[in-house]
Amino acid sequence: MSRTSPFDPGLTFRPKMGGRTAPFGERLPSFRSQMARALNKYGVRRVRANRPNQPGRVAVREPRALSRRCVVKARYVPMTTRGLKAAKLHLAYLERDGVERDGSRGLLYGADETFTREVFREPLAREQRQFRFIVSPEDGDRLELKEFTREFMQQVEKDTGRSLIWAAVNHHNTDNPHVHIVIRGVDRDGEDVHRRAVYRPGNALASARSDYPGAGASAGN
Repeated sequence: MSRTSPFDPGLTFRPKMGGRTAPFGERLPSFRSQMARALNKYGVRRVRANRPNQPGRVAVREPRALSRRCVVKARYVPMTTRGLKAAKLHLAYLERDGVERDGSRGLLYGADETFTREVFREPLAREQRQFRFIVSPEDGDRLELKEFTREFMQQVEKDTGRSLIWAAVNHHNTDNPHVHIVIRGVDRDGEDVHRRAVYRPGNALASARSDYPGAGASAGN
């Protein structure tokens, strides 16, 4: 009696991919079709690409001749008991020694010369969160960052329609000079400040002008 080798090519297992089948022969819908059906149920229509099998693209406007590139990082911190303590430590970190252009201690400033750091540090009733921005323009080593930041925040207030309570510190202690901005969670009218989903800082960056000859007149993030 001949013995068949388990390595006989005729016995090689060859899986065949196909659709799922129910126990009684009924074909089950694919995951994709189930998702499409669920999305359609909630009014979400599938948009087919004009050119299938093409990589996705993001619409990015070509930079203008005088555009300035900026890196912007943003986050918010809930004002819980832990958050309040963290907010105080954060300001102390921003104002530490060696961060200004001349190597001196960080100087907290606001919208104008009437700003006082003691008032800014005071607790605000009904403050639920604080916002923190880091803005680093590509030519930050040649900018007057205080004026740049004030123009930036003027545009932010215009975009949001709010009179914001904010403060900033310039940091020149890295290869890329940047600005740390803290925005309080209650505006000057006592209203809650929350991040609008449609807001992006691009407009504000575009209106923040530099003060040296030949610099870009506008900026893009």
